[in-house]
Amino acid sequence: ELLQWPQISNCRSPEMETFSCYWTNGTFYNLTAPRTIKLLYIKSNDEGWKECPDYITSGENSCYFNVSYTSVWVSYCVQLASKNEVFDQKCFSVDDIVLPDPPVHLNWTLLNTSQTGIHADIQVRWDPPPTADVQKGWITLEYELQYKEVNETKWNELKPRLSTIVPLYSLKMGRDYEIRVRSRQRASEKFGEFSEILYVSFSQIGFECVHCTEEIEFPWFLVVTFGACGLAITVILIVLSKQPRLKMLIFPPVPVPKIKGIDSDLLKKGKLDEVNSILASHGDYKTKLYNDDLWVEFIELDIEDPDEKNKASDTDRLLSEDHLKSHSCLGAKDDDSG
Repeated sequence: ELLQWPQISNCRSPEMETFSCYWTNGTFYNLTAPRTIKLLYIKSNDEGWKECPDYITSGENSCYFNVSYTSVWVSYCVQLASKNEVFDQKCFSVDDIVLPDPPVHLNWTLLNTSQTGIHADIQVRWDPPPTADVQKGWITLEYELQYKEVNETKWNELKPRLSTIVPLYSLKMGRDYEIRVRSRQRASEKFGEFSEILYVSFSQIGFECVHCTEEIEFPWFLVVTFGACGLAITVILIVLSKQPRLKMLIFPPVPVPKIKGIDSDLLKKGKLDEVNSILASHGDYKTKLYNDDLWVEFIELDIEDPDEKNKASDTDRLLSEDHLKSHSCLGAKDDDSG
């Protein structure tokens, strides 16, 4: 087994007015005798080391500094020494080593119970540590409350607060709870020791807790499941009801050509004879066509046979010559008669 040197365990001030330092003797056989090890201290404004003023008040292997030896916001250094040999040394300021004593007089009162009788709300209160001068404002404490069911191992923590009255909501009826509180200086991050455990038992307050079993608690899982299914069905129905509209938006309908007086089914079935007969029975189609479209007549004249065209021109020329001769003959008779 390795031998251990004497070591300073910690230094602590419960109320920022006094403080104590604690140490271990180690395993050296020649250092285990009482008063073999001494605790020396020095303040920043002192000239030399001084021995511990009180080895008794804080217990074995400790040194107590009362109000006369305590100065706040002044640096201290302490060391363990035996004769001319120093084993350990620490330096600190009193306001940095504040660890309050545990809160006292924890108790609780019932605020109300739920209509179903499953849950209850309580209020927990306590008193500040007797050693801390909280009322005069010399020290300001924050409190942290922790609670759990008796059979559980993990503690539930509430956020630190200045108040000594804290409500706890939705505790299960028919269960037993453990509650504890600890405190710290407001500017510090280190908490002091926990208070004694406060036991809360709802089975002893006279309520008929018939519905307090875990099995009959409100079935939130089923509610969420059925709600999700209902929502999915609703979305599907909405999509199906709007499917024709979606189809119209994505694929708009192509307009079908229509002719007045003609059934489109005849064109689809290929009955062209019937279509022609319908067109023939309506003379206004043809008349309107020739009247409105003059290019049709021009095209018909332009596509006649060249031979026929030449014959027609010859005939016209002969007729014009005969016409001239007849006029000349008539003119001669007039002259003679004249």
